Amino acid sequence: MTITIELQPDELAVLNDRAKSQGVGIDHVLHDLVAQLKASQPKMELQLNDTQKAAIALMQAWNKEDQTNDPEELAERERELEEFKVNINRWRAEEGRSAAY
Repeated sequence: MTITIELQPDELAVLNDRAKSQGVGIDHVLHDLVAQLKASQPKMELQLNDTQKAAIALMQAWNKEDQTNDPEELAERERELEEFKVNINRWRAEEGRSAAY
C-alpha cells in the first residue's frame, strides 16, 4: 500500500540522516520503525464471558472426538467441505454478493 504524508523539513532530515547512516533508503527506515512499533505493542487479550468459554471448550472437545487418520473419512470430509463451498458461493451469487471461497 502506498501512503503520502507531509513531513516537516526537520522530520525529513531525521529520516534522511538515519537512512544515510544505515546505507539504506528512507522506505527501509520506515519499515523498520513500523516493525518496532508492532513489536512494542502489547498483545490484546480477548475477554471472554463464561458462555463463550464454555462454547469454545465444547468445540475443542468435539474436534478432539472427531480426530481421525482414516483416509476415507478424510476424503469424505474434504468432499463435504467442497460441496459446502459450492453451495455457499451459489447462495452468495444469488444474493448479489461476491464469492466467499
